[in-house]
This record gives sequence, C-alpha cells and structure tokens, in this order.
Amino acid sequence: FAATGLAAVEAHPDEDEDIEVFALSEKEALARMDQGDIEDAKSLAAFFLWCILFVLCWPLAILALILYPFIWLLLLPFRIVGIAVHGVLALVWALVMLPVRLLSAPFRLA
Repeated sequence: FAATGLAAVEAHPDEDEDIEVFALSEKEALARMDQGDIEDAKSLAAFFLWCILFVLCWPLAILALILYPFIWLLLLPFRIVGIAVHGVLALVWALVMLPVRLLSAPFRLA
C-alpha cells in the first residue's frame, strides 16, 4: 500500500516507543530492512507469534472438522426441544389471536 496525502502532526508515542521519523523511498526502506537497520521488537514479536499461529492453526482446523459432527450430535436434542417449544408458543399465540382474527374476519355475524 502507498501512503498518500499525509500531513505532519505531533506524535504521542507509547512509553516504550523510541520513534525517529524520516522519509524513505520503497527501495531505500527494503534495502535498510535487508541491512538490518530497521529493527522493531514489537514487529518481530508479532511476526513470531504469527508463525506460531500458522503452525498451530492447521491442527486446530483439522480438530474442528473432526469434532464438528460430534458437537452437532451433542446439540441435536437442544434443537429438537427448541423446535418443540417454538411449536407450542406458535399454538399459544394462535389461540390468543383467535378472537382478534374472528372479529376482523370479512364475514361478521351481526
């Protein structure tokens, strides 16, 4: 990504940040990274944690694929109870609304 339309403002760094601001072209920045001039412990730590997550992620995904059918079977009774409760509540609602439906019917007994 390219940063455009930037304006210089006063910085408010964290306590552990030692920031030196200067402009570099993309080639200069890549060259300084290769030389080791650009070092940031937070970025290195984030990259390291991302590598660990990448290594750990595929076993978790396989575990989720294996456990999903068992979890679905475990939760199936709750779904059945939910469907039954929904049916009972729909019946109660229909009974409560029956007088209103009868009074608003197109044929009225007068």
